[in-house]
Amino acid sequence: MNILENNSYFTLSKNFTLSSSDYQVLSYLYLPILKSDSYSLYTSLYEFCELNPMVGGFSHEELASTLGMSDSTLLFARTKLEGIGLLEVYRKEERDSSHQIKATYCYHLLPPASPKKFFHDILLRTLLNEEVGNKRYFLLFSFFKVEGIKPDDSYINVTTSFKDVFTPHVNDGDISLVPVEDELEDKSYKTQNSFDRNELKKALKKEQYSFDLIKPQIKDIENLCALYEPKLDEVVALILENTDSDGV
Repeated sequence: MNILENNSYFTLSKNFTLSSSDYQVLSYLYLPILKSDSYSLYTSLYEFCELNPMVGGFSHEELASTLGMSDSTLLFARTKLEGIGLLEVYRKEERDSSHQIKATYCYHLLPPASPKKFFHDILLRTLLNEEVGNKRYFLLFSFFKVEGIKPDDSYINVTTSFKDVFTPHVNDGDISLVPVEDELEDKSYKTQNSFDRNELKKALKKEQYSFDLIKPQIKDIENLCALYEPKLDEVVALILENTDSDGV
């Protein structure tokens, strides 16, 4: 919703913590795309989450004043965070004691992608390359590239194994045997790629086309669909048109 109502308030929530690596990803990879206003807004909201239980919420007016932004600048910065998958915005309307409609928001912060997931995301890496150019793009890629630390071949691996040290004893009724519930949180970024591989499988099956034929190309197909957003029937038509009678 592209307005900031007068006297509107928001609360904050998050279920992750930012590591030093996360801050590097934000500064080196996200900042060139988001620019300073959105970056400042994200880091401020992240820190303000700690105050949220004490103050019970914040007004957009005080947020804009604290950051030195106009309402329109703040809204634009927020919109960019939403678009790149760092923020989810929820809104509700209530009537106050004078029967005036009051808008309240809940801002749910999301973590950035890991370096690996960032550079595997066709949308994110394309945006970064557009902003910084090829030379700096490969410099940043090299910075985050993890080289395995391994001694030379004259060394023998004598690391003690888990079972040589620990022997778990399992008894009936142990709480550890209870299946892990899906509600447990895992820090994973929100991808903006809406392509659904399972839907493509179903659509191809209706055309009696084996999905196995395109498995070697499926990542390329996913990336192209993320960039150009064709309709599902268009994707199916292109695959059928470009597969010969030998299934190639």
